[in-house]
Amino acid sequence: MEAKSSIFIIGAPRSGTTLLGKILSSSPSVTYFEEPNVIWRYKNWKKHGHEEFSKDDATDDVKDFIRKNFSINGSVFIEKTPANALRLDFIREIYPNAKFIFLYRNSEAVVKSMKKKWLYEDDKNGASLGDDIPFRQLRLQATRFKAVPYVDKPFYFKTAINELMFQFFGKKRSFWGPQYKNFREDAKLGDIDYICHKQWNLLTSKMIDFSAGLPEESYFELTYEHLVKEPSHWVIKLANFCGINDLTHSTKLISTAKVITESSSLLQKQDAELVELYDQNCKYLNALNEKLTMSS
Repeated sequence: MEAKSSIFIIGAPRSGTTLLGKILSSSPSVTYFEEPNVIWRYKNWKKHGHEEFSKDDATDDVKDFIRKNFSINGSVFIEKTPANALRLDFIREIYPNAKFIFLYRNSEAVVKSMKKKWLYEDDKNGASLGDDIPFRQLRLQATRFKAVPYVDKPFYFKTAINELMFQFFGKKRSFWGPQYKNFREDAKLGDIDYICHKQWNLLTSKMIDFSAGLPEESYFELTYEHLVKEPSHWVIKLANFCGINDLTHSTKLISTAKVITESSSLLQKQDAELVELYDQNCKYLNALNEKLTMSS
């Protein structure tokens, strides 16, 4: 059965989407899916070799599979997967009446956090959100691998082995994060700073462009910095947008989050097109920050 309301939290990795998902999913009326990327990748990841899908990739077979795996009994359906920022038209083709929450964060804070996650698996999400179980990330990976559709499973073995080698033997990852087109070529360069900046740029620009074509009532924009600065104010607004009024999680969760603001730095690899996109994204987010400040 399809939910009364389908809502997708969209944001770059390390931008606060886990925190926001944890807060909104505290409502008993919410059915929450945290990063079910193996479901979204059904057949298309194997076909394309990356995660940047178009609406044409949403075939009837793919639509039926994804909807079936997200079938719930009439409650509010909320989902968050950072890679979904690469395939927003694909998602809307499957869920034409969906709502979207776009969560943005300062680029330098995101890049810094991504690098720690990539290189050292430095992840404070578990401790700060109350589910810091032993080997949290390894358990999550194992759970996700079990959920891989049989038709896709052979394509995951190399990924699973590489992750085990990283977790137990410290072998460096060649890539981490949403897999955009040509990510393998960038991975060969070995420039982690460049790749992390590129991911932030690509995902942020796709979010901005996509939201511009949506009806105003179907999306909500917020920055991580505003969320942690005035949690009660923004959580109430988000709850109203989602149509939920029974949140049980205190916004004390947010008190564990730290706002990191750093001066912008140039991309280590001087990619003129990427630098221009970075400037455009920053200009948009500055305007959004001013708008959010005025409305709070």
